Amino acid sequence: MESIRRLFESLVNRLVRMSDAPSGREETKSYLEVERKFRLTKEESDCLPDKLSTLSFTAAGQVTMTDSFLPTQNAGDMMRVRKELEDEKLARTVLTLKSWVVTADGGKERKETEREITGTLAGLLLVAGRWLKGSELLSFSKHRRLFEGCLSGLEAVVSLDSVDNLGVYSGCYLEVEILVPVGADVTPARQQIAEFVSSLLGEAREPVKLSYMEMLKRSIAAVS
Repeated sequence: MESIRRLFESLVNRLVRMSDAPSGREETKSYLEVERKFRLTKEESDCLPDKLSTLSFTAAGQVTMTDSFLPTQNAGDMMRVRKELEDEKLARTVLTLKSWVVTADGGKERKETEREITGTLAGLLLVAGRWLKGSELLSFSKHRRLFEGCLSGLEAVVSLDSVDNLGVYSGCYLEVEILVPVGADVTPARQQIAEFVSSLLGEAREPVKLSYMEMLKRSIAAVS
């Protein structure tokens, strides 16, 4: 079974790096995801859209995301199938791979590669994942409001998330993300996020260390 798991993960890795875009345009993206997540109160979440507007961030839509996590060999890696709904209609399905990369300063950031896939392929991957795991896949949904802007010339995406069914971790979150090319210096992105969040929230706040997947695992373990 372990050899089959390795083969499955290898196939998913090759699949997500393939590009079927016309005219040679690259659909597959690979970058370092410099992202920080912060816990919010409901009141803070409700007020932040107006504050973001004053900081030249523009609303980029709302989406309901359902993430299903495929089994991986390494605990730190992540393979995810994400279905995105806009106005209660399926907008797109995305296959994502994430793994930790040691940066030049000795820190760590996530390397992320993703591509859009068809619903049929997503269904096949989910069936294969459930078979390999021998049980239902970890899965959860969140509602996300998106905002786009720049931080000292760096393109940034701000997400305001509302998450249920995560036990004590349910609630509202702020995520700030800057994408950095693999091999580039991530220090400016980290600094800009820290300064931006302090200005936005009116205080220096510690980021949440747990990913949503880790929150999901802990919430399930707490009731098992």
